[in-house]
Amino acid sequence: MNILLISIQNDLDIIGLKYLHYYLLKNGYNSFLLYLPNFNSSDDNVFKNISKFVLEIDPIFIGISLISTEYYNARDLTIYLKNNFKSIPVIWGGVHPTISPEMCLDYADYVCIGEGERTILDLANAVNNNESVKTINNLCYIENDQIKKNMYNPLQTCHPIRFKVAT
Repeated sequence: MNILLISIQNDLDIIGLKYLHYYLLKNGYNSFLLYLPNFNSSDDNVFKNISKFVLEIDPIFIGISLISTEYYNARDLTIYLKNNFKSIPVIWGGVHPTISPEMCLDYADYVCIGEGERTILDLANAVNNNESVKTINNLCYIENDQIKKNMYNPLQTCHPIRFKVAT
């Protein structure tokens, strides 16, 4: 099963999205990263190329990672995707969706709040197996005109490295 992850960030310093990409690959999914730096929603050629790519890989869902300054570009891209690929769910994640999921749900089908590793894998498994996504932790969505926010996954903690100091 194919999954498309999109970055509209102007540089390639997208460690979180790259991590999710490799996490999906490690867990048996064909994950594709599409970089759209300097995305311009008024350029029809950009949308034509995006359409070709989406048609070629036929993803089970599309993930878009964004920060607040990328909100309007993510909105425009999502509107285009939803108008042209109605059956493909779009999930937003990143800093802006985490702090403002209500705003993001005006356009995205789902919003990941907080850490996305478990959420994206659970979402991939659910969509792949035609199961409900409504119990996936860290996920928000709209149901019956109300915003639903699922429980958070426990935070992953790191154990501090302890050094012995020679005396």
